[in-house]
Amino acid sequence: MPTPRREIADTLQFALEVMALIPHRIQITAKDIQQELAARSTQRDLRSVQRMLKTLSGIYPQLEVYTKRKEYGYKWGTQAPKIMLPSMSSIEALLLVMSQNYLSNFLPQDLNNSLNSFFVEANAVLKSQSADQSAKDWLEKVRFTPPTQPLIPPMIEPELLETVTHCLFNNLELALTYQNRRGEVSEYVVHPYGLIDRAPVLYLVADSLRTEEVDKRIRTFAVHRMVSVRQLDFQFDRPAEFDLNEYVTEGRHMFGRGEQVRLSFEIRSSPGLHLREARLSEDQAIEELNHGWMRVTATVNESLELKRWMNSFGEDLRDVNMTFLDDEPDS
Repeated sequence: MPTPRREIADTLQFALEVMALIPHRIQITAKDIQQELAARSTQRDLRSVQRMLKTLSGIYPQLEVYTKRKEYGYKWGTQAPKIMLPSMSSIEALLLVMSQNYLSNFLPQDLNNSLNSFFVEANAVLKSQSADQSAKDWLEKVRFTPPTQPLIPPMIEPELLETVTHCLFNNLELALTYQNRRGEVSEYVVHPYGLIDRAPVLYLVADSLRTEEVDKRIRTFAVHRMVSVRQLDFQFDRPAEFDLNEYVTEGRHMFGRGEQVRLSFEIRSSPGLHLREARLSEDQAIEELNHGWMRVTATVNESLELKRWMNSFGEDLRDVNMTFLDDEPDS
């Protein structure tokens, strides 16, 4: 038979678990909480959850209760503190801390705000004396460095990025004023389909709605060149056939035709050494030539980035030939 002290501890643990599951921005029902507890191997009947919620609502004025539906909804008010349980492991904390720097551009601001308490807790866990030392040390053992000269990212107004990500997250039309690289300003109403972080520039992939040919309407907008943005009320259906991964793989986000080409060029053996270790494509072939040169052939996607890459070798690269595969005669 449980002792009174044990019963108090169990009740307190149950209360903390329920409090931690109550969100700040959306409502949750007692049944939702019961199911979430079950997923965490905590079995409680629905009536017990309902009684606990009733008790908590009488103790905490910050706990908002919505009674207009048959199943009551619960959420914390905006001023309520985050409720966290001390159950995060060192490995989980390490994963969160490492991902923190890569999430900010890819989530709507309200979700970033919701995750902030997890990031704070993760940092606290890794700084605690009880944290696994190997997990602590790992943060000092890995670094990401860009393959090109590091550049300071262009400034983006936080409110502007928040509107863009909100519309992307909720499939809402977005009105934007955009200034291109030539300084020309245009007005657009777009359907946002994706974000591409190509350091140091963040791009929005969107349907510009400017022609009947859907494939030609998809284009990229550098977020820092958006002069202003405005959320519209129309919610669109994101086309199932659009594949952001395919769009990136084809190189269309890098201002090309998104078409494959058969590329060949000659490059000096010394600067071309890295192509033996990191190939341009699966079918890349290298032929040794005289006087320290070699010929490289590969099937790649045509893009501005490809041209910039080849230009970076200067006089160490010559005799470039590029044939679009669609232009080759049928055999």
